[in-house]
Amino acid sequence: MFVRIQAEYTWNRVGRTIYSDLAGLIEIHEKIVYFPYRISIANSRSMMIKKTSKREDSIRMGEPRIYYIGLLHFSSEPGAEVEHVLNGLGPFYNSRQELIKIRAEHIRIHEIPVDYQTRYNLIIDRSSHRLSSAVGILKMFAFRGVSIVNNPLSFWWFVDNKDAAYGMMRDLGLRVPVTYLLPQHTTPYLQEKEFVYHEFFDWNKMMSDIGFPCFIKPANGRGAFGCNRAENMDKLLQFYNNSGSRVMMVQQAISSPFPWHLRCLCIGRKITPMKFVFRKYDLAEYIYDRDFLEPSTEKLVIEQAQIINRAFGYEINTVEFIIDHEGIPWAIDFNNPVPDGRRDKLGDAYFSDYVDGLVSLSLDKAFQDEPSPFLPPLNEYAEIARRPIPHEHRYLLALEQAQTYYDFKRPMAFQHDLNNPDQG
Repeated sequence: MFVRIQAEYTWNRVGRTIYSDLAGLIEIHEKIVYFPYRISIANSRSMMIKKTSKREDSIRMGEPRIYYIGLLHFSSEPGAEVEHVLNGLGPFYNSRQELIKIRAEHIRIHEIPVDYQTRYNLIIDRSSHRLSSAVGILKMFAFRGVSIVNNPLSFWWFVDNKDAAYGMMRDLGLRVPVTYLLPQHTTPYLQEKEFVYHEFFDWNKMMSDIGFPCFIKPANGRGAFGCNRAENMDKLLQFYNNSGSRVMMVQQAISSPFPWHLRCLCIGRKITPMKFVFRKYDLAEYIYDRDFLEPSTEKLVIEQAQIINRAFGYEINTVEFIIDHEGIPWAIDFNNPVPDGRRDKLGDAYFSDYVDGLVSLSLDKAFQDEPSPFLPPLNEYAEIARRPIPHEHRYLLALEQAQTYYDFKRPMAFQHDLNNPDQG
């Protein structure tokens, strides 16, 4: 028999239902088992979950094993909100029918021996780029089977190698603008006589392929720092001559009829297309609009984001597209493993999507409750990219591979609708 339960948690949010893929029922046999998988906003001040009656509370529940989630976010949003929601959930069975209870907390920073065994089953990393001592520690934990989001090998390899990422995605059949890689303008590690192996750049040939205007940007760029638009050869050479020792790329500028870009917020299996106006120096703007894309275009960008995320091993990322005059999306930036989570930038609705995604991802991990692979699944996609077949065929194979992750559904016991009291 399934019994409906209800509880209130104060949490300031937009008055709308969120976490729509989550369900929550209790099944009564000899003990209560609480599946806390739907959370909805009843109004702007209350978050509704299920709650047992006094009689139901008197039924003895088996003692759950604690599933520990460590959060590394410091003061950045939405860390505290996610922690609050996760700790408000009741016990539930994992995929092996073991009763578990989530306990989420911010990771404490202290000295550790190199053979330290952490108690965390899952760590959500949103700040190792601000705490360099965490990088090696997270790699050690991942090696020992702790599930790290994002995989630290993906995080720290691709975020500093966007040049390689562009080439890899073109090999898998995605539409990526024409991009050239440039040797560093200067480097302290080569003596002057060693530059004898450098050849003069064929700027004219390169720009006949790319065209003007174009963008010149660093291969390890973040926050659009060092990214500049060049309207002609003089400006391009000026930007390159001032780039110092940074590895630079020159990329085709895709012409679009729209004043906005498209940015997909990707968290776990949830991908949310967002309308986004690109501006440098933290002046970008998100515009709330759920219906700004044609259904066919939305399907295409979500599929491409799925391939990108799975090939690189990202479970948190944003993928940025530009839609050209023919309605074709071009992937222009897709290595952002710490997406902006500030409510004042995202707005309430997209912020709720962010929290929704992190909670759902955490529940998926807790339900599966098994060690994660140490290495991201790059070899599977490299094998596809090496096949002597047309790019469009590689694309379909890569999509099929990616969707083995995105098509995962929790069992039906976790999918019941709380609004139907007669289910079961």
